[in-house]
Amino acid sequence: MLLIWFPSALVTLTISLIFYSYRYAYLQKKSQLNLGGFNIFAQVLGFSYDLEEEKVKAYLTKYHSPMKSSAGSLVKSAKSYQIDPFLIVAIAQCETNLGKKSPPDCYNPFGLGIYGKRTICFNNWEESFELMAKTLRKKYFDYGLDTPEKIMEKYCPASIENADGHWAKCVIRFKTEAENTIL
Repeated sequence: MLLIWFPSALVTLTISLIFYSYRYAYLQKKSQLNLGGFNIFAQVLGFSYDLEEEKVKAYLTKYHSPMKSSAGSLVKSAKSYQIDPFLIVAIAQCETNLGKKSPPDCYNPFGLGIYGKRTICFNNWEESFELMAKTLRKKYFDYGLDTPEKIMEKYCPASIENADGHWAKCVIRFKTEAENTIL
């Protein structure tokens, strides 16, 4: 009996691990619920997988953004301040084409503190993500400015007067596109 049990246990364990790895890969791509713009992901054996980071990375990769290798930091910074990471991505898309039009060696994809000849630069993308998430939380969301239209009133008021609210429309468009990125 012992001679049969040991090999059958090894075969069963191997098959289970193979099945789990395929099931895990399937859930990474397919299993998510979207509640209020925030994703909740299926759990397998107590392990959850966050597709927001994968979607952000896929979106940045699609547009050949220099920020793509820092997607995890963007999502982490956004979540630490309870900001939707897709909002941050959309602002970067509207302001600097996802960092491609940021001043050289400046790592400022949001246009933070760039007025005429004045330019605020960061040492890396991660610093800019952290400041953007913190700024959105402390100077906008905490004061009820929590939609692109409301944020625009303070972030770029010229867009209201000169461009019929173009900035908010741009952010909404790219936020929706980033949220719906197919993996």
